[in-house]
Amino acid sequence: MLGAFPRIKRHQRLLDVVLMGLGLAVLANSRPYEGFFFALPVGVALLLWMSHSGGDLTQSLRRVGLPLGLILAVTAAAMLYYFWRVTGNPFHTPFLVNLATYDPVPYFPWESVKPWPVYHHEVMRKFYTGWLLDYYQFSRSHPFIAVLLKSGVFWCFYLGPLFTLPIAMLGLVLPRGFSFRDISRRTRFLLFVACVTFFGILLPVFTNPHYAAPMTCVIYALLLSALQRTRYWRWRGKPTGLALTRGVPTVAVLLLLICAARSFLQIHDNPAPQTWCSPYEQGWDRPSIQARMENLSGRHLLLVRYSPSYDPRGNWVANGADIDGSKVVWANDMGPQQNQELIEYFKDRKVWLVEPEVIPTKISDYVARAPAKSPVCSRIAMAVTVGMAGGDGDEGSHE
Repeated sequence: MLGAFPRIKRHQRLLDVVLMGLGLAVLANSRPYEGFFFALPVGVALLLWMSHSGGDLTQSLRRVGLPLGLILAVTAAAMLYYFWRVTGNPFHTPFLVNLATYDPVPYFPWESVKPWPVYHHEVMRKFYTGWLLDYYQFSRSHPFIAVLLKSGVFWCFYLGPLFTLPIAMLGLVLPRGFSFRDISRRTRFLLFVACVTFFGILLPVFTNPHYAAPMTCVIYALLLSALQRTRYWRWRGKPTGLALTRGVPTVAVLLLLICAARSFLQIHDNPAPQTWCSPYEQGWDRPSIQARMENLSGRHLLLVRYSPSYDPRGNWVANGADIDGSKVVWANDMGPQQNQELIEYFKDRKVWLVEPEVIPTKISDYVARAPAKSPVCSRIAMAVTVGMAGGDGDEGSHE
């Protein structure tokens, strides 16, 4: 979307307009909240260009406005249809239904906490009323510190010491008297997009660094601009700037290889602070277990057992929409009696016990210890939670 904007201004080609429309569609279906703040400056700049370009406004509307509007209309219609088929209401998203069902903590700190729902599992209660409530209370009582902490997480994830170095070097490289007006219009526009998007990211009670994923291209563009400025800097007659611009990407590639090697070797101890990986460590072994179960014959039921001290953000229980039709079903361990009810409901499945806190994750045959004393009831539906927000706290996608 962002890259198509300058090409539209130069050529007004249909292909670039389609690319921008597809970019907007991706943002609307992946990170709609953050995507809105990211797209807002681009949309305003596009409208200003169309109205002040000095050319034929009718032609700009026909070549840019009309096809872009058609793409957005099709995207909106498809999304509304999806919402209607999933929730029964085209204006009720699955995310909002999830919040209304489970989450009493508001999205923004200026809102009030809603009545507590009834939770059937301790891990779900801890997830929605534990750390998330702590974030909310802290954001209300210490808003400035909360903003600094969010900014720090963002800095660690996207910049870190390595990518901060070229930006800090601008203090030595830029000439005296350099002002904001001396920055090129393209760079100023990128800074404007970054500031608006970052402002929107700081507003909610809780944010994850990958929520700002649309900003990655802007961050790299600004970083490259800083490296361009630094490239020709010489210190004591030596090409220090050139060495820096070559060293930064070289070290970045080395860090990438180290990170990939850690994952391949299953080294799970993340360094602190996390300057080149996610700040949350969860579910390392879940994909491999899922794949292993998919490759086995028959169908499987996996009961996940946590200790009382387990961090609920690392929840493993998540299933697709068609639970009964899935080859592999994940469920919370509910104790012998309620487990037995679930096992009888899925009586054609091999039952496994998964203990994620054991390193490596322990998976073994589940041994039933008590017969069922009551019929299958709605607790089964609560045990096999569909799309429960867990792991990294990511509740914004339409899963």
